[in-house]
Amino acid sequence: MFRLKITIRKGKIKTLVQCSLLLCLSLFLFSSNASSAFPDRLHLLGLLENKKYDELSDVLLSFQDSYEEEGGDEKRIYFVLETLANSNPEYEALINEWVEVQAESYVPYLVRAYYYYGIAWSWRGHRVKRKTSTARLEKMQEFLQLAAADITRASQIKPRLSASDAHAIRVLMMLENNEYKKPTLEESLLIDPGSYLLRSSYFWSLKPEWGGAPEELERFTKETRVMAEQYPELNKLLGYSDYIFAESLAERGQADAAAIHFDFAIDKGADHIIYRERGINYYHLQEYEKALQDLNQSLHMWPQDAKTLRWRSHTLQKMGEYEDALSDLDLAARILPRDRYILMARALLSRKMKRFEQVLSDYEKALFFNQDDADIWFERGMHYSHEFINFKEAANNFNRATELNDSKPQYWYEYAASLHYSLDCQIVIPLENYISLCNKGRDCRAGELKWALHARNWLKENDRCREESGAVH
Repeated sequence: MFRLKITIRKGKIKTLVQCSLLLCLSLFLFSSNASSAFPDRLHLLGLLENKKYDELSDVLLSFQDSYEEEGGDEKRIYFVLETLANSNPEYEALINEWVEVQAESYVPYLVRAYYYYGIAWSWRGHRVKRKTSTARLEKMQEFLQLAAADITRASQIKPRLSASDAHAIRVLMMLENNEYKKPTLEESLLIDPGSYLLRSSYFWSLKPEWGGAPEELERFTKETRVMAEQYPELNKLLGYSDYIFAESLAERGQADAAAIHFDFAIDKGADHIIYRERGINYYHLQEYEKALQDLNQSLHMWPQDAKTLRWRSHTLQKMGEYEDALSDLDLAARILPRDRYILMARALLSRKMKRFEQVLSDYEKALFFNQDDADIWFERGMHYSHEFINFKEAANNFNRATELNDSKPQYWYEYAASLHYSLDCQIVIPLENYISLCNKGRDCRAGELKWALHARNWLKENDRCREESGAVH
């Protein structure tokens, strides 16, 4: 297990970026105020895709220099790194080339560490740990170790680097290594006690699913409150204790109770994540105007965030604004082109709007990191069945869904229906499994169950497909 060793260096860091560069940067900033503006994410990704490594390095170096020498917005550094922490597998070769070209600079190592972290999350998937396959967890750990190695290298080149130390805390969190998490924080805060990135990463690691203890959360909140008197930007983190509790209530389906604690969090101090998550909670409460307001506020604070765009799209759909909803998903998919949730949401909305051009491509991309995700196979089967009227391909997809999850009646019903249309005697097994699940009290639609019972009786009465099942009961 790794631990980053940090050396305190005194003295002013030499300015790395000239005024001409700052002028160029202003062309793609969201605001004319250089201390608070964020770059355009698509522009950043375009620089990477076009191998403009020097320009990308200059962006990060200028933001780092501004933070160290002028008290600039530290979050801009993270904004760039988060953008490049893209799970697009095509980017790995580009970033590796960047490392080779600028092997003596900490920047490409730091970028690659964030990139590998993003890949690790993609392999981790969306399921709780006990339902995540061993193979997926092993892939996650493989990329986390790669990220750890790059963090170490970046820190060797530039020891005074809060973005690197903050990332180390998140990697340790995912590796479930609590032994070094707090010492890494404490050593880093000795150098940069007012770092928003360090403190936000540590707050994130104190969530229950990462082994966070309530007493440590309370202690760290109090300590951060004291430091916020000297570093006002930290005020946005003071609601994290209430936010973490609110989120735990929301995950248990207690949206009404969660709303109260989300309000407490906002009142005490909130960053874009807290506004986003309160907006999501309002969405589940079906208070769509409030949800939209919070999601807009989150995007104002943290522009072009893919998750926030996705939830704003869901909200806009509930409000009947389908064109705007699809635009949000299109932008989100350009920023995170392998995100399972974004791709699934866009595919479903595109089908609803009868715009089928990219639907299959979205399902294919969603499967890249999620070959064991039954829902994707099922929805792709629905697309083949209902829009393409291709029952053979539909059956193949439904079959795969049932192999991955045999407990959902709807999977078996659609599988049987697609075989029915192609007059395939393999229909016997999905029919029997569907009816069996319905008899066990699973949620089944009355009309579909009636059809399944009729189909089974017809097979029995006409002595059809007996060889496929031995007997139809």
